[in-house]
Amino acid sequence: MKSNQKASTISILYLGKDNAFFGRIVQTYQKNFSLPKNPISNQQQENVDITIKMTNPFKNKSLHAFFSHWSYNIFPHILYVDFDIIASDCCSEEELFATLLSLKKHFLFKHCFIVGVFDNEELLERYSSVLSHGVNFTLLKQSIEQLAFIDINYIVFEQKIAYPQMATASGLSFLCDVHSAVKLISITPDKIDIETDLAIDSNQRMIKFSSPFLSEYLNTQCKFSAVNYRKAYFHHSCRATMSLPYPEPWDEVCADSLSKDTIETWIASKSDDLLVAATSVIIIDSNPAHLVDIVKIQIHSNFSIEYSPLFRSRLDIVALTKPQIIVFNLDTSLNDFDSHNSNAKPIENIFFFPEDQTIISDGKSDYFITNYDQRMQNGMSSLSAVIQEAKLLSHEPLIIIFNAPSTSSAYQKSYNYNKITAHPKQLNYLTLKNALDIYQQKIKPHNQLFSCYDPNSYADFKFTITITSISEHTITFLSPFELPKVTTIKLNIPKTVLISTIEPTRELMPIPQKYHYMGVVHGASEEIISSLRVFVNALLIEEVHSPKQAYKPSEKITPKEKNLSPPMPITIVPSYNEDPSEIPTSMKSRFVLKNSISKYFKRSKF
Repeated sequence: MKSNQKASTISILYLGKDNAFFGRIVQTYQKNFSLPKNPISNQQQENVDITIKMTNPFKNKSLHAFFSHWSYNIFPHILYVDFDIIASDCCSEEELFATLLSLKKHFLFKHCFIVGVFDNEELLERYSSVLSHGVNFTLLKQSIEQLAFIDINYIVFEQKIAYPQMATASGLSFLCDVHSAVKLISITPDKIDIETDLAIDSNQRMIKFSSPFLSEYLNTQCKFSAVNYRKAYFHHSCRATMSLPYPEPWDEVCADSLSKDTIETWIASKSDDLLVAATSVIIIDSNPAHLVDIVKIQIHSNFSIEYSPLFRSRLDIVALTKPQIIVFNLDTSLNDFDSHNSNAKPIENIFFFPEDQTIISDGKSDYFITNYDQRMQNGMSSLSAVIQEAKLLSHEPLIIIFNAPSTSSAYQKSYNYNKITAHPKQLNYLTLKNALDIYQQKIKPHNQLFSCYDPNSYADFKFTITITSISEHTITFLSPFELPKVTTIKLNIPKTVLISTIEPTRELMPIPQKYHYMGVVHGASEEIISSLRVFVNALLIEEVHSPKQAYKPSEKITPKEKNLSPPMPITIVPSYNEDPSEIPTSMKSRFVLKNSISKYFKRSKF
């Protein structure tokens, strides 16, 4: 008997040219996938239609077709981006990075979970900056791929798949320095604008991170005092303005002191690399193929462009981004909603996240579900709403209307707003670029913008966590900062690995004034996983011989772990004196590792 329940559609897109890897993606989802409960009805969704596509939009310059098809026909929940397309000269690094940035600014793509796929560790290291360009997760081919697929499905769909049980050293309290990527946006002699995934406290006096551009003058990491904090809507979780730490009048000036003349000299010396102050632009346009034009502008200019195919006042896009220019492509044929338009079809089951403030929430899930209807386009009513929101800003943004049936003066008079320019033709790349260039020439620059590809724009924020448990796959830790889901940090345990925060698979004990998180290892080779496995065994051995721990959290097992397989057996090494000559040859490597743990961690007391 067939169910009358409407099937849910899960869409997965692989951007690359590796047929073998694409085949493994298809095989994985065909065998192991089931959708979790509907967040609204709380009923199990038994009917799942899985659409998996492979495309190389850079082949034959088919970016137009890529954006047109995927923006309106199938919304990809997961996008696998194979960076081999750069290594094989299918596209340039700048073109791919600009495309990733544009996807994150697209109304439908911006919450798509992007997985960076790499052939080897060297390629991942070469393009490690992708974590600042919208990539949420990394995966090495032929290296525990199936476990990575499980991680991805758990993060995106909260799919309750039982993880394979692995040896875990728990009850730990080791301090460990970690690094989180920081993107430098712009610089003046007095301040630097940054974006980060860390929830920076505006009351925190100093935070420390290092950047390549400061290494020319300083041998140590530089400290910045946070002077302003606000949400960054399209990329990282937050944006902050950091004042440069010049000595106060009463401070003693030493060789390591930072001077304003030094920064001014550096800015002047990098004038060819730095861009003039970024002009913030919002483009509201229902034609997704125009995203290709935005990619071109992103590559060859310094405009900070946000994109939305339709205007919704509830999203507060204008208020959040405070644009200097609003570009509105008017849909004159659809000024009013026409329920009888047979050529227009609604798109259902679009996932939105809390900041989008869309229609329905169950109070628990991190996403909402609503319908996006192509028939509700950018007509005169939407234009009026845009202008009204622009009037509420502290500054008056320039509003450029394309496909306008009236003149600029007519719009200015009608809306009582002087900064309106109307163009009778549809939005196109050349007209838009010329309009933006004219505006840019008329403004006086007050700061310098880092190009999104500039190595100097990648900073490294260093802070300390307390590891409470560790396996070759997961780590639980205490953080002094609040971290959003899928925040990626880098640490050495004992080799460099990437960790992304996930919803815990077991209950973690709350600790006052700390945030307790679980993270999964990703982008790791078999060699690194093997090293982690030996390291965990060494910690377990140390625990046997040093039973008194400073901290013993009681982590309860939740229903998510009821069906897990039994833990793998652990070999306990007998106790030996400190003389390595007494240790059997087969155990020497473990003895050495056991005694080197202190090189990586310091014990912490609570």
